[in-house]
Amino acid sequence: MTNAGQYGYALDAGTSPPALAAAQAHLGHLATTGDPKGWDDAGALTPLRRMAEVFSGWGLKGLDGTAWCHPLRLTIDSGAVAAGNANPAQKVLDVHATHGHDLPKGLKMYAFGAALGGQRVLDATKNLARQSHIPTKSLTLVDRHATYAHNDPNTADPAKNAFLKKLVPFLKGLG
Repeated sequence: MTNAGQYGYALDAGTSPPALAAAQAHLGHLATTGDPKGWDDAGALTPLRRMAEVFSGWGLKGLDGTAWCHPLRLTIDSGAVAAGNANPAQKVLDVHATHGHDLPKGLKMYAFGAALGGQRVLDATKNLARQSHIPTKSLTLVDRHATYAHNDPNTADPAKNAFLKKLVPFLKGLG
């Protein structure tokens, strides 16, 4: 297969190994013809070239496109956040998220559950709102865990992107 074929196969949600779940998107499939075989992203949620550009980090000085998220540290810090409730881990990890109970009552919250976070993301948003007495009507919760891989929200074709289709009206409603 071509480099594009290998890249797509390695990161497509349907063919990528589970260990690469944090790097996956719905990219298409290996071409059915050709020698070597390329990648066919016609109709895919995320175009292969767009995915490659995001991961390349073009324009990010001294970084690659994956440097925005260091999964192990992100996982550790997320646990310490604990819905914004002070706890001993925050001091050890130098995490300062202690206003979980006193968020503004009029705060609007947007949460998108893709494959890795899924319902947990939506539940955590609801719990945070509940503990700060933020009404349910202030929440915009989008569940796409069954159809969006981890990277689809930030790499999908904007014309097909459910993340953006819900986010843009949410943001316009803030003004």
